[in-house]
Amino acid sequence: MSERPHKTFMGGQPNVRTAPYSLHGGQPSARFARKRAGLRVTLTFAGPPVTVEREMATLADVFRELNVLRERGVIQDYAVGGAMAMLFWAEPILTFDLDIFVVLPPASSAIVSLEPLYAALHERGFESVAEHVMIHQTPVQFLPSPNELADEAIDTAEARELDGVPFRIMRPEYLIALWLQAGGTKRRERVEVLKQAGVVDEGRLQTILRKFGVGR
Repeated sequence: MSERPHKTFMGGQPNVRTAPYSLHGGQPSARFARKRAGLRVTLTFAGPPVTVEREMATLADVFRELNVLRERGVIQDYAVGGAMAMLFWAEPILTFDLDIFVVLPPASSAIVSLEPLYAALHERGFESVAEHVMIHQTPVQFLPSPNELADEAIDTAEARELDGVPFRIMRPEYLIALWLQAGGTKRRERVEVLKQAGVVDEGRLQTILRKFGVGR
């Protein structure tokens, strides 16, 4: 695994801006609901909700944009993580956004910022919605790798193709380790789904859990 300097996050958490601007003078929240023919996005601010509907593009379109970001050096690497990764390893579960773990280029500041990433996406015509960026009508959340476990999960991600577009996805053992590290009932339910799907190498999982000190 290649070594990378780790950043210091403000207040112990990644300094990730939810958007390059603030709407209605407050922090927006978003609720996403899929429809058969499109994607409905309901934005809830201090004022009345605003709903926008557009046709749904394929995930391959999103992966194509991620590859462009990597080719241009905006990000060093990426891997699909979170609940959406379940679509490629086991039964689909209810989720409305795409979590992308990213390794950012080295920076002079010790504070992690996604501003250059947001700026590059805005130049390509994609807008921020709360903590997401809408890429081809798909809500995408970019998560800077927070620790060595996530670093290794990205480094060892499996290369796949969707409609001829290459992309990288975290292996199930690393998904499980990250979910156990984060904790929570829903994440533990995902762990069981992956195990029941028969895609988990139990020996490899135990090695990862011991290496990074993750409890069961």
